[in-house]
Amino acid sequence: MYLLIDAGNSRIKYAWHDGHRWRQQLSCASNDPRLQLADTPLPTRIVIANVAGKAVASALAAQLERLDAPIEWLQ
Repeated sequence: MYLLIDAGNSRIKYAWHDGHRWRQQLSCASNDPRLQLADTPLPTRIVIANVAGKAVASALAAQLERLDAPIEWLQ
């Protein structure tokens, strides 16, 4: 299961993909980057595209650390 995150300047969009289809799609405001991770599938890989800055990247990394999945930051 993949967790894919697109952190933009106004919204953070994130979704789970099982390799065949999209399982769930959510979003939150970039100025309040709290992902809804309760009752969601545990990812085996996390991919993040971030243009929202270092503070958002740090907030995301802190939340995702407990998932124990490798994080790939796209440049």
